Amino acid sequence: MNHIVNGLMAVNSNQDPVKKDDSLRNGFAQLVSMVLQILLVSVFGAWLWNNSVSKMFSGISKVNATQMYYLSLLIHILVPHS
Repeated sequence: MNHIVNGLMAVNSNQDPVKKDDSLRNGFAQLVSMVLQILLVSVFGAWLWNNSVSKMFSGISKVNATQMYYLSLLIHILVPHS
């Protein structure tokens, strides 16, 4: 995420207009990619969790999309290269 912010900030600097347009396109593409990743993890991950994990283990309850996103965020904090 840090490289996304750096890429978007580079657009505001004084540089060649062609390079500036490429930086803006790359930053926008990375931003769209990040939003799609969050949506997929939240919705599809919650669906998988509710239809597989919660049915296999009786002590685990179902989750909603927000809880699934927070779980994936926690995993990325604990295991940075996952």
